[in-house]
Amino acid sequence: VEKAKPMHWAQMQVYMHGAGLTRALYVAVNKNTDEYYTERLHYDAESAQRLVDRGRRITLSGRMPEPLSADPTWYQCKFCPAHSFCHSGELPQPERVNCRNCCHSTPEADGQWTCARWGGHDIPLDAQRTGCPSHVIHPDLVPWALIDSKDDWSAIYKIGECHAVNGESGVPTAQLLANPQAYADRELRELMDAFDATIIARSK
Repeated sequence: VEKAKPMHWAQMQVYMHGAGLTRALYVAVNKNTDEYYTERLHYDAESAQRLVDRGRRITLSGRMPEPLSADPTWYQCKFCPAHSFCHSGELPQPERVNCRNCCHSTPEADGQWTCARWGGHDIPLDAQRTGCPSHVIHPDLVPWALIDSKDDWSAIYKIGECHAVNGESGVPTAQLLANPQAYADRELRELMDAFDATIIARSK
């Protein structure tokens, strides 16, 4: 298993680590013949701890780690659900705006999330799912250049030739993600400002 399916081996090491087990049974089925393969795995404390530590470093990091490959045809990338995000610049869906993809929130070592905008307090789980009007999309999740903002609670993104202020003093994140091209079009921006209009859907 360690050689043929290293990801499965790693998962089982972490599971054994968390459950306090020293052995685990791996069962696989050959889809062509329905033949079963079983293997009893030994717990590797050093490897398990290394995997847990790596997960903690990634979780608590302020920025997203580098992609596995810059090549969209790389075989591991082709099977990854984040392929279009990494290689095609796909944006998060507006309905997925929440505290966990906001610049102001921080994952803590104890499993809690805190919000700098609201004094560093823990964010209740229900609130994490909905976010608040101060939401600013994390720069790792969008392909736009980040411009310095004079406002501590907003961000300025360069979209096309225009600058869009994201946050409580500018465009709400859900509207920005719904149709970012609109905020890169100067004439449309002027019309939106003149009629106090908002974007309600992403263009096809």
